[in-house]
Amino acid sequence: MTYDEEESALPYSTIGTDDARRMIEAGARIIDVRRPDEWNRGHIAEAELSDHRQYLRLGKALKDLNLSPDEDTIFVCASGQRSAMACEIAC
Repeated sequence: MTYDEEESALPYSTIGTDDARRMIEAGARIIDVRRPDEWNRGHIAEAELSDHRQYLRLGKALKDLNLSPDEDTIFVCASGQRSAMACEIAC
């Protein structure tokens, strides 16, 4: 499977900074799934921190955010692993 085929099979898409900026300007919701100490070092101004210190609680934390399936949502983390997991749980 090529990278493009693998990415198209995922329930989410990976975006770059230009696409993220356009989505944020259009009103997309930004959920930061990093640890609070990472958040405190800097974060996107419009982002919400989803404190997920234990991965078992991430599903509940995302449910508590009342994400709408009609709303564009950007998940942010440091390397892409936590945000990918959050996307899959949220989908």
